Amino acid sequence: MPRPTRAHISSNARDWAEDFALLGNPVRLEVLLLLANGPKNTGVLAKALGMSVPALAHHLVRMQLRGLVTSKRLGREVVYRANPLVLKGLEVALRRLRPNR
Repeated sequence: MPRPTRAHISSNARDWAEDFALLGNPVRLEVLLLLANGPKNTGVLAKALGMSVPALAHHLVRMQLRGLVTSKRLGREVVYRANPLVLKGLEVALRRLRPNR
């Protein structure tokens, strides 16, 4: 069977591949899992992960640039939320990998 060319790969598949590649890092995957249960500020996330806020910030910036999370400044805090559209898209991608189950 011939390998699909870039023209044959859907934009959804390309987006999902980029999202999954970013989530291949265990810290970012854990951040998304934590945020899937509701918004959290950087301090709460850092404590849950056993990391410093600056170390966590590196991951959050990458996730925000990709659109996996959004942030909102509330006074001195920054609160992060998982992007529900991305969560839904990843859910759809995973469901397509396991048809009829």
